[in-house]
Amino acid sequence: MSDEAKVAAMAAAQSEIASTSASLQTATGALAQALQAQGGSTSGSMVDTTA
Repeated sequence: MSDEAKVAAMAAAQSEIASTSASLQTATGALAQALQAQGGSTSGSMVDTTA
């Protein structure tokens, strides 16, 4: 595999990771809103996984 192909594959993988991460954040936000709407507590439900 050429260096150019490796760079393209890495960029595609990073893009997919970013997209998945954004989708998870959206879903987590929607879940938190649903819990609040139902009167549940969201305390402690948000966890920062960045290092």
